[in-house]
Amino acid sequence: MLVRWVGPRGSGARYQEQEHLRRCQAVLRRWGFEALVVRGPGGRRYLEVEAGPD
Repeated sequence: MLVRWVGPRGSGARYQEQEHLRRCQAVLRRWGFEALVVRGPGGRRYLEVEAGPD
């Protein structure tokens, strides 16, 4: 699963994405998921999320 931070239109979300994705990553890890921040095309970041080990 991929998680992206897009934010509201015109909000400058690109500059906020790292902070928001790190927060999301922390929550997902607490819930037992594996979440890795990845830099994609154009330098935009997103999370790659997988179910954690049982």
